Amino acid sequence: MKRTNIFSFTLVIVALLVAGAVRLHAQGGIAPSGQFGLHIDVSGSTVAGAQYAFSPSLQAGAGLGYVNTNGNSATTLELYVRFLLEGTVNPILQAGFTNGSTSASSTSASGLYGAAGLQYFINRNVGVYGLVHVIDLPLQSGSDPSFGIFDPRMGLEWYFNK
Repeated sequence: MKRTNIFSFTLVIVALLVAGAVRLHAQGGIAPSGQFGLHIDVSGSTVAGAQYAFSPSLQAGAGLGYVNTNGNSATTLELYVRFLLEGTVNPILQAGFTNGSTSASSTSASGLYGAAGLQYFINRNVGVYGLVHVIDLPLQSGSDPSFGIFDPRMGLEWYFNK
């Protein structure tokens, strides 16, 4: 079993345990506001980071990702802004900048992306989300933009109390 699959399975188990440990009153529409938080998500790599909720509809954050495949490692730095729309399950739009490097080719690449997805807050401190990229704009000359549905992610975030 790949490390990514093991980690994804572990993340789902942790999310279920956290959901069971907090009061599960299914309080939709309670996005955090004025709170600092931590997140972890999985896609092609595992990304851990921090974010701040300026209001219930606006968050900004940064993440650091890492993946090691067949002895080749890759790291990614990501900065993003996330817009949440009102609802029990919040539709989200996310725009960000990424910069990644690999050990195999000693190269780095950076770009901009746009993503869309859904986010649900179990309470004001704990949220789960899933999103997919719909546009990738590489900043290297000779690279073409990508449009479609790719790079799916699922994640868990925890916000500190005010």
